[in-house]
Amino acid sequence: MELFRDEYEAKQPRKWGIEIYKRLEKRKHEGHTLLAPKPHIKAALEAVPTMEGPLDASTLLETFSDDDLCDVFIRLPNCKTLILQNWVSLSDKVLRCICMHMGPSITELDISGSHVTAANLEILMAQAESIRVLRINRCPRFDTSCMLQIARSAHNTLHELYAEGVPTFRYEPLQALCGFIGLDPPKVTRLRVLDLKDCPLEDVGLQAIAS
Repeated sequence: MELFRDEYEAKQPRKWGIEIYKRLEKRKHEGHTLLAPKPHIKAALEAVPTMEGPLDASTLLETFSDDDLCDVFIRLPNCKTLILQNWVSLSDKVLRCICMHMGPSITELDISGSHVTAANLEILMAQAESIRVLRINRCPRFDTSCMLQIARSAHNTLHELYAEGVPTFRYEPLQALCGFIGLDPPKVTRLRVLDLKDCPLEDVGLQAIAS
């Protein structure tokens, strides 16, 4: 009887959805079996004031490999404040690691001076369910598509947006923020602080905000 059941199950098509789900669930719990960190990773972790941060990983982006960065982020799943300033590029691997292991906990994100794109934000913000403060000061590539991604991900939670000196902030990104672009677009309705110092604002953008 046992052999018959095993043979029957072997002939059935594989349930890929269930298998992938089980693998993802297993990965969520991998942090419980982490090996002791390498000396340079241990030093980086000891520099973080508490398990909730703030974690300033800006300098780590320049000196750590992708695997080392992921090792740091995996060990701080309860971090609430993450600072990732002045990077030109981040690999999808690192962005997915941040998203999977830190995304639900982050309430404040600072990517000022970075060359962030909409594709980066689509990965990074996929599980960002609690972001209240976002800093994108002087981000040279932060355009309308980036703002649409932010609006989709954080329209119910975002309270403060700091966008000092963003060169693309004329009017379209602001229209995206206010839900004026796209088909049934989300609107960021809980915003209480908006810093647009040194942005090349145009009247159309200001009208969108005022509305």
